[in-house]
Amino acid sequence: ATHPRRHVILYSLGSERDPRIDLYELALQPGDQILLCSDGLTRHVSDDELAIILGEQDPEEATAALVRLANERGGHDNISVGVLRVETVAGGERVRQGHRAKRAEAVPTPARTFLLGYTLFLSLLQTVLISALWFWLLY
Repeated sequence: ATHPRRHVILYSLGSERDPRIDLYELALQPGDQILLCSDGLTRHVSDDELAIILGEQDPEEATAALVRLANERGGHDNISVGVLRVETVAGGERVRQGHRAKRAEAVPTPARTFLLGYTLFLSLLQTVLISALWFWLLY
């Protein structure tokens, strides 16, 4: 079973309250690879080195080699690496390479919605209590 909202990102790391998510559609061919990594890797391994390692090794070996290289160069941050290789492409319509999809809208998380409601409730309660105390002291 799959959840109908499985594509919605609920949590993210970073300093922005509502993260900016860029979506791209690419025409992929068998043999193409997609590298997903943290900045812990890209701080220590150049784009040229990434291309060489990905071109010479299968995804599992490339992943291990990239993490090892970043660690050898002083990587102390989180070094997360994942490599996906396209094996087959489903038939059908091709998408222009580099076509940019529209920006995804932020979806409020249940925790944020609850906190906002709770904050508003406490603000209202505080206002009522301060007003009651003020009237009690005046009369």
